[in-house]
Amino acid sequence: MRNKTANTSMLDALLREAENKLGSAGRKGKTLHTLPMLYLLGDTNAAKTTAVLRTDWNAELIAGEAMRDGEVCPTSTLNLWFADGVLLAETGAALNDSPAQRRRLFAKTRPGSWRTSFRGDAPLRAAVVCVSCERLLGANAASELAALAAKTGEQLRELAKFLGTAVPVYVLFTKADRIPFFAAWVRNLSTDEASLLLGAAPRDFSVRPGSTWAETASATILQSYDGLLSDLQGTRLPLLARETDGPVAAENYEFPREMRKLRNSLSAFLIELVRPSQLHASPLLRGFYFTGVRAHMVEQIISEAAATPKAIAQQDAGATRIFSALSAQQGAASADSFAPRTSSKKTAQWTFLPRFFPQAVLRDAAALAGSGTTRQASLFQRFVYGTAAALLLLLLIAFTVSYSNNHTIEKQLNAADQQLAHNEAVGGANELAAMSQLEQLDILRSHLVQLEQWQREGAPLGYRWGLYHGNTLLAPARRLYFEHFRALLLTRTQNNLIAELGGLPATPPQNADYNSTYEALRGYLITTSYPQYSTSAFLAPVLTNHWQNGATISSEHRALAQRQFAFYADELTLNNPYSIRPVDTSVNQARTYLAGFGGFERIYQSILTAASRQTASIDFNAQFPHSAETILEPHIVLGAFTPSGYTFMQNALAHPEVYFRGEAWVLGDKAPATIDTGSLKQQLTTRYDTDYITTWRAFLDQAHVVKARSLAEAGTKLGIVSGTNSPLLALIQTASYNTSVQDKSISDAFQAPQTLVPPANKDQYLTASNKNYVDGLLTLRSSIQQVTASPSGALGPAAAAPIASAASAAHLAAQQTAQAFHIDAQAHTDAVTLALMEAPITSADALLRGLGPAEANAGSRSFCSVVNGLFSKFPFNPASSVQATPAEVTAVLQPNSGELWQFYNTNLKSLLVQQGTHYSEAPNPPIRVNPAFLRFFNRAADLSAAFFPAGATAPSLTFTLHNLPSNGVQKATLKVDSQTLALKDPPKQFTWQAANAANASLTANDLPLTFTGVWAVFEMLDKGKIERSITPNTYDLSFALELANTPVRAPDGTPIVVDYELSGPGASVLAPGSMSGLRCVDSVAR
Repeated sequence: MRNKTANTSMLDALLREAENKLGSAGRKGKTLHTLPMLYLLGDTNAAKTTAVLRTDWNAELIAGEAMRDGEVCPTSTLNLWFADGVLLAETGAALNDSPAQRRRLFAKTRPGSWRTSFRGDAPLRAAVVCVSCERLLGANAASELAALAAKTGEQLRELAKFLGTAVPVYVLFTKADRIPFFAAWVRNLSTDEASLLLGAAPRDFSVRPGSTWAETASATILQSYDGLLSDLQGTRLPLLARETDGPVAAENYEFPREMRKLRNSLSAFLIELVRPSQLHASPLLRGFYFTGVRAHMVEQIISEAAATPKAIAQQDAGATRIFSALSAQQGAASADSFAPRTSSKKTAQWTFLPRFFPQAVLRDAAALAGSGTTRQASLFQRFVYGTAAALLLLLLIAFTVSYSNNHTIEKQLNAADQQLAHNEAVGGANELAAMSQLEQLDILRSHLVQLEQWQREGAPLGYRWGLYHGNTLLAPARRLYFEHFRALLLTRTQNNLIAELGGLPATPPQNADYNSTYEALRGYLITTSYPQYSTSAFLAPVLTNHWQNGATISSEHRALAQRQFAFYADELTLNNPYSIRPVDTSVNQARTYLAGFGGFERIYQSILTAASRQTASIDFNAQFPHSAETILEPHIVLGAFTPSGYTFMQNALAHPEVYFRGEAWVLGDKAPATIDTGSLKQQLTTRYDTDYITTWRAFLDQAHVVKARSLAEAGTKLGIVSGTNSPLLALIQTASYNTSVQDKSISDAFQAPQTLVPPANKDQYLTASNKNYVDGLLTLRSSIQQVTASPSGALGPAAAAPIASAASAAHLAAQQTAQAFHIDAQAHTDAVTLALMEAPITSADALLRGLGPAEANAGSRSFCSVVNGLFSKFPFNPASSVQATPAEVTAVLQPNSGELWQFYNTNLKSLLVQQGTHYSEAPNPPIRVNPAFLRFFNRAADLSAAFFPAGATAPSLTFTLHNLPSNGVQKATLKVDSQTLALKDPPKQFTWQAANAANASLTANDLPLTFTGVWAVFEMLDKGKIERSITPNTYDLSFALELANTPVRAPDGTPIVVDYELSGPGASVLAPGSMSGLRCVDSVAR
């Protein structure tokens, strides 16, 4: 670990040193990430440092150590060189042995994605691999080369993966002087000739059709190497002409042969070195070259010659014919008559190396251009552009959604307005508004409430993005709503109030109801002159009662109207939408009438009004959101009849003199009558206690459970009612809590609801007293859900049986729970409470009296979707190009386990009876079966019997074919798999089995008709034409002979046909068109 940390520190230090030197040299913006870089890789003792020093590149060492005591020293970690704007990273032993260190180097020198993505191509990244020629020689050369290729190749693939692009690779075989006869071959080369490149540059590595990459690469490398060998052989004669030493001349001749011996091992090494990765970018071989040392005599000129030979012309760096100028140079040397006077000095010269880096590597334009775009840069570009496109798309979607939402608001407002206007034109102003009209009005109200909320709190994000114009729609929407509200509700209500108030006598009769007249007058004055006194708890019930005016309507109808009046009452205190003058004659008549009651009613109503102002009224459906989905409670309880109101009333009843005047704005300036204060307090207390009990009895009496319209809805509502937030138990608890006051007579009157849900349980409705009842509801809900959640759905009485049983058990649990209720002989509060408890069960019971056609059809849809999926394929649909599989046929038609028979056993057994092979409707079925479905089922049952004879587990058919006389047919052969029927053969029975069916053919007069696959026999017989069918399951088929889709005719011009008789159990299935039009009808019941 310590050594690893030290190596990391050394590497980082060398990289920092290089960065600092680049910065101090004034190369602004030139860093290890931005400059071109060559990675010099290779094993130890591969002469990497020497190769850099001995080239004509004049590289400068900017980090690391190359020389020690005047000698080239081994590279321990990293040497960084700089020449002509190019960096060269020479890896040492520490990096070669440490993948982590190499990855760190690659990461520290990788081009930046941002710069590459937006400032042009990435700077050059290429690899130079140095390999000592000693590796090519020796007894263990093959195994050593393979290990070296694997190790170095892994480094190259790692580099390519890091860079994200194909890495050009140049292999430099150093120490070529270790190859036999190399010294003799190079000794007579001139300095210029020894400076040329000795190597080859293979180019085309594209995989050829039918070949592998290794085969293509081997052919390419060997072709290039053979070209180099050809050139070497071409140098023999020119170089022999220069040689004056006879024994050496023979060695000169042997060098190309020694190079040929390296052909296979060198090719195998290069292939393994650059073997591509299938997962990421890979190295790409761009050339391999040789360099070696020779003993060279350096001559120092003492006197000039008469003439100087011309220098050898520079050759292309990629060419393999590097000695084409040798023959020309041979003559030039002998042409000089006068040689200069010189003195000689022997030195070691590295041949074929000086131009390697500047020419072979840095001038390889095609490879360098290919390494200019990295995968990281490409990914980064795609990420940035993709993100921008996604943001634009999201913005476009936001605009589209916002526009659609805003347009929908306006469209819905206009639609409701037009519908209401049409309905109002049909009806009269004093007619009771229909429920459909109130539903449209309520839609308009909900839009108005929503727009007002959004004005206060801001519109949702889906309506904004600069397109929201709900605030401009608010005033028109409000005007539209209250125009229709007045036409449908308010006008009729005010007319009824005016008629009632104006028709009162001058003095009240005996036992007249003061409160109803007082409330009517108060409500009418709020809608005209005193809107500031409006509260929805008071005004909504008063206006609803006078709008209904005794007419018989449903509770849902009344609740819709009361919802509109409540909204109107709330709006009155904010902004009165109307300016209506009261009818003074009716108001005065009512005031005179009320004054005739004396002081008691006036005082009592004043106290009640004061108490209700101090304590909020109870509107159950408003206080418990979503409760109206299961429980409707139209009765609004004034705040005076709550525990807080009770406390207020006790104090007020003890001091009634404060309320002698009453509400002057309602009663006017009529002087109060003389009051007997002695008996007033007792009268007020008695009246209040009686009204308290009456109010909460009305609360329970008027509540009712919303009936379910389907069995699935019944299950959903039971889940709500039996939950921890049960609206039904919340209703009971509301009555329980508010009747638990100090007056024992009031509390005892409501013992039943207080037993079911104790008054103290305001936050926990489920208690031991109602556990059995709630468990019964849960069991009933579970039974319903098991039926409605099944794929086939609920259909017959068999499915209804467990539900009926659970419903009976739930009724029993409710009745057992009610046994703890005290009998209320006067108002029957115990029975009312029990009726509320049993209402959800009764609603489910009503749906069990024969699960109707709607439920039956809903259950059959999933079945038909599966079956029709099969019957839409061949062979059931002859026109389909998609063939059914035997497994699909088995899954649907196999007796007992197939979808067809599972559906029958579960849902149809009580509806159908089998008569032989035919099914018909059962006597007195719970629901009537659709005749179209019955016809389909019989056809499907026939198919099941045909495909699956007794005991069969896979589709199979048995049928018989018989040759019929056919004019013009000399020979005919019909084959089904291995079964054959020739023209003269007697009738033959065939067996078709889907498990091994493969082909079928009919060859007549050497004209073949051939089909393959599982359904080949069906395809073949489908080409026939039914001529006649005298008896059931017997068909005469004719097959017209064709040649190139043209009928073959006899000499007399009549078409030639070959005739067969098809019979047997499978004939009804195989006959052409026998299964056409087969489709499941999802309307099972009618």
